Amino acid sequence: MGISNNRFAMHHLGIGGDFSGRYINYPYKLLLSFGKNYGTYSKPYNIPQEVLYWSYEMRVLQNVVELNIQLAAEFNSTAAPIYGAGLNLRKTF
Repeated sequence: MGISNNRFAMHHLGIGGDFSGRYINYPYKLLLSFGKNYGTYSKPYNIPQEVLYWSYEMRVLQNVVELNIQLAAEFNSTAAPIYGAGLNLRKTF
């Protein structure tokens, strides 16, 4: 298969902070990337692909264990969207 895309232009934006409850904070981060894929130098795409990637993570438990929820998506102008979700569970001794 080889390399299908090594020419691209990307813009990245990230924000983070805390949603504050009465007794606890919920840290979060949001990452966004927008770009255009141009193919390779030897085999360029006829029409550049426009892509949008986003990722969101938020800590929901912080007491005995730390539990983060993770959501992500990829939107591509030439393919169906791809969605993902995950849990990150951590215990520190």
